[in-house]
Amino acid sequence: MTVLQRTPDNVNILQPTKYLVTFDRIPDTQYFCQKANIPGATMPEAKIDSPFHNYTVAGLNIQYNKINLDFIIDESLLSWRNIYEWMLAISSPVSFEERNYYKAKQNPKPNPFPSYSDMTLTVMSGLNNPVVRVQFYNAFPIYLSDIDFDTTLSADHTMTAQASFNYEFYEFVEITWHLL
Repeated sequence: MTVLQRTPDNVNILQPTKYLVTFDRIPDTQYFCQKANIPGATMPEAKIDSPFHNYTVAGLNIQYNKINLDFIIDESLLSWRNIYEWMLAISSPVSFEERNYYKAKQNPKPNPFPSYSDMTLTVMSGLNNPVVRVQFYNAFPIYLSDIDFDTTLSADHTMTAQASFNYEFYEFVEITWHLL
């Protein structure tokens, strides 16, 4: 966009339903995911004291918000259990054997960081073509909601759950198209 041309190259708006979430570790979540976010970030300022004036400067580190997912719970509870078993693999309250069992179950390939998983959120265009990928590195679950059964709801009610994840950092990966 030049100074004389104030119209951006792409005027298509972002649509809230055009995305895809994938985890290396829990592939079933991709199918059942209903809601996801690209986390915001804060950069706290550094305070500098002086005898004449106290002032702030740009901070030196960035703090990321959590990844939050809402997902449908399938009738065998697999989408919920995958995250629960991931949490058990990280901090099993029973034994090292149980921890090793869950690590091996969810990580069939050798992994130097078995408690973590990379995650990708792919933003799609209005025509369902990938536009940009947000790559999250070393994600791990920190929260998994309850499953509430309720006889006052109709059988058509869809059971959902929420999960939150922390991660090391994320970056945007541009998608380039190559014509054959």
